[in-house]
This record gives sequence, structure tokens and C-alpha cells, in this order.
Amino acid sequence: MKVDYSKIHQYRKQKKISIYELCNEIEIGRTTIWKCETGKSIPKEKHIRAIAKALNITVDNISDLKPELPLSDTELSKAASTWLELSESSSEDTDHNDFSNLNKIISRLKLKLNNAALIIRGLLNASQAQIYIYVKDKNLKYVIANDKFKKAFSLSKNYQFLGKQDKDFFNIKEAVENESEDKEVLITGIPVLKQERYMPGSRKSKWVTTSKLPIFDSNNNIEGILGSFYDITERKHNEILREQLAINLNNMSEGIIIYEINTFDILYVNKAVAEIHGYTLKEFSNKSKISIRKKYIHPEDFKIVQNYYKNRKWNKVIRYRIIRPDGETRWLETHHSKSNFMSKECIISVQLDITDQYKKIELNEIEKKSLKLTGNALIIVDYDSGKFLFSNEVFKEVFGHETAAFLNRKIEFFISSCIHPDDKKTLLSLIMLNKTIPEKFRCITQNGRIKELKNKSFNGKYRGKNCLVIISKDITDIKREL
Repeated sequence: MKVDYSKIHQYRKQKKISIYELCNEIEIGRTTIWKCETGKSIPKEKHIRAIAKALNITVDNISDLKPELPLSDTELSKAASTWLELSESSSEDTDHNDFSNLNKIISRLKLKLNNAALIIRGLLNASQAQIYIYVKDKNLKYVIANDKFKKAFSLSKNYQFLGKQDKDFFNIKEAVENESEDKEVLITGIPVLKQERYMPGSRKSKWVTTSKLPIFDSNNNIEGILGSFYDITERKHNEILREQLAINLNNMSEGIIIYEINTFDILYVNKAVAEIHGYTLKEFSNKSKISIRKKYIHPEDFKIVQNYYKNRKWNKVIRYRIIRPDGETRWLETHHSKSNFMSKECIISVQLDITDQYKKIELNEIEKKSLKLTGNALIIVDYDSGKFLFSNEVFKEVFGHETAAFLNRKIEFFISSCIHPDDKKTLLSLIMLNKTIPEKFRCITQNGRIKELKNKSFNGKYRGKNCLVIISKDITDIKREL
């Protein structure tokens, strides 16, 4: 390396920079600068480059060294993103030997950049990525670090890391832990990949993923470490917030769903929602798209829900039915509000199961219609399944059978057990075809007594289902008197 010592002095005087100011700028001793200008010693390449940078000239003005190539923002971005791609790869998916030689990393990076000289410079100077990069020698002393690393410790861009140690930046405990890990990489040659932790020196204010790669020389001897801290503070804070939120919301009896406002994908579901709908949390979370929600929203109410989300009138309360996996229909009342969650604009949906309230309303409607027929047997049959949904206490007095024997059983079972053989066929065909019953039919009680019944029927709703309501009156004794 040839150095034009007189030009160093010439440029310094021309720019009116004293030896003292130059020393402070590049952190080189005054003696070293003096020897460079007088030619009494041959300076190191890094010192010549540092002097040229401080004097704001290219290094070829004072030596035969080639100037560094300028880097574009695109090249810096490529270098940083490629480094992240490699350093953040899971150790389970990557062969350790693939990272045992820095030349291999550079070869892989060159496929994208085609200029190995740009790579390390791009990594060290990339300012767009939240990545802190440093290089240490085999004595675990710093050689260089990027501007992000300097900024993290409130250091100037011209701060020289050469010869510094962890204890110069971190507290004693963190310095020992970081240095021990670095030493392990130097001894074994096995990289550290994607380890989540607090960033040393951040006073537990920053979360990072740490990656450390051994640097090998041409003889395959370990010469140092290329390390990085990738800032994941925002993601980690969101994870902690989500965990705390889950603890609080999972203790609520109301269902809570948080949707992304544009796609309506589900960001969060609490346990109560899963219990109301009859799915596990995992099963329900997988039903995030509107098209899949058709499976559990009642077909007659799906358009109501669809139009509600389309109109986006979040201040309105919406009521609709859902169908659980076991076939049970439940009524929901849902309240919505706009908010932010996980740094996204979202809709918070609070769901209340109002099925029991609706049961009372529906039953009251039926009771109103049968109020004038007090003392009569009341039977409610589901249209679709043909099952007994409800019967009152008078049922036993009129039909002479226990009510519990027929609940959730098919109407055919009731007819075969209670109805006179001569009336079975007529009664069954009327119920199945016309959803009605004959005005009169006979029943046989459990003790064999034959009774003649006068009947009325009408359509109603119970538990959100269309049903047939049957009211039967025992007229046996009246006929005998006549």
C-alpha cells in the first residue's frame, strides 16, 4: 500500500482541521496522525480510510487504495432483507455447516447482489431494517458495528468500535451472558439462530431475535463473529397484550370476537364464543371467512347478518339464530364497536346468548293462544324432525302416560304408544302431510282405558324452530253423560 503523506497534511490544512479535531473525529491518537503526515510509520488501511472519510475525500486522493463503491438504497435494502432471510431461518430447517463459512453466506448473497463487496457494507449500513449488526474478532473485541447499533447506545455515527468489549455497552450481567454465548460460537463453530430475548443494554425495553455466525478465514480457522439483533419489540408487546387480554376476556360469560375491519377475518375469539356456538376455539377460529360462516348461521337469518356487515352500521344491535354442530338452534344478540387491536383497525363484537329469553317469549305466545283452554294437554312438535319438544303437566292426566317418556322422541313413537289402533293411520298422515290433526281421535292410557279426545292445532315457534302445537281435551265423560 502506497500513501502520499504530504497530501494528508495538505488536505487537512486546506479544510482547516486541526490534528486534535481529526483525532476526536476518527478516534486515532495524535501520534498516529503525526506519523502518517510525516511518513515516519506505515499506517493501517483502516486508518487511511478513516482519515479520508473524516477529510471528506475519496481514499485514492491520498493512497493507491481503491475507493469504496457507493451503495444505493435498493442495494442496501436487498442486502438487509437477504441477511434477515438467512439469519432468521430456523436452525431446525438449516444445516449448521451451511453457516460455518462466511464465504458460503456471501456466495448465497451474491446470487441476488452479484457484488460481494456490497454485501457486508450493505449489512452494516442498512438503515431501513430494524437490525443491529456487529463484527467481533477472535478475542471477542468489537471490530465494527452498523449505525443502528450505534444509535441504540446513543453513540455518534463516527464512533469507532475497534477494540471495545461488551462491558463498554452493557451492564456486567448482560456483558458476561453475551460474551459467553459469543465464546461458545467461537469454540464450536455452531451458529446461534433466531433466539428471542431482551436486547442487551436496552434495560429490557427492546425485544430482539439474536443470530450469531462464526467467521472463517481462507484456512477455515475461526477469526471472529458476525452477529445481529433484529428488533421484534412491537410484535412481542402485541403478543403480551394478547395474552393478558385473553386471560381477562376468557373469564367473561359474554362472547367476544374481534374482526379485521376490511376482510372480516377473525383476530381473536374468547372461550365463551366457542361454547355458545358449540365449537372448540381452534375449530371456530378456522371458520373465519364469511362463506364458511354460512355453516353455523341459520339459513333464514344469513342475509340479515350479511346485510348488517355490508351496511357497516355498527351502532345497531343485531339478533339472529345460529345452528350448533349438534343441531340445536340458539338465538344471539350482538353489539359491535370500532377499535384498534394488534395495530389493525377492527370491529369488536360482543355476543349474548338470548335463547332462554326467546324460549319464554315463544312459549308465552303459545300459552296466550291456549289460555281459554285451561286444563287441556299441550304438546309441541318440531316440524322438521318430528320430535316432541314440550308437553305440559296436564298431558299425563289426559293421555295417561308420563311426559318424560316422549320428550325428544319421534311423533311416530307417541302415536304407536298412545293412540287407538283405528285412529293411528289417519292421525299420522294428517300430521305428516298437512301439519294438522283430526278434530277428534281416541287414545289408550297406560292402564288400558280408552278415551275420546277433542283437539285443536296451530303453527307456532319454539326454541327458534317451526313447530306444530296440539291442544287436546278429554271429552269421554261428557259423551257418556249425553
